[in-house]
Amino acid sequence: MPQYVAGNPVGSAADVRAKGAWANGRWTLEFERRLDTRNPDDTAFDTKRVYKMALAAFDRTGEMDKASDLVELNFAQARRGNKVK
Repeated sequence: MPQYVAGNPVGSAADVRAKGAWANGRWTLEFERRLDTRNPDDTAFDTKRVYKMALAAFDRTGEMDKASDLVELNFAQARRGNKVK
């Protein structure tokens, strides 16, 4: 049964905002956060660099449900006019 966690994240966990949408048999998930959060546990992103990362989805059972292979985070589109914070 789908459920939501009541409450809002605090501290460093509140640095990232995300929104998901299910359409045409697929999930699309968009994340947003400042390039430099000033938190020591976060990477300060430089838009001229490419970063390797992986994404994981959890359902709060304590076990990982899905994880991606390594993907590249590239800010090239942002330099062409999309909003960068």
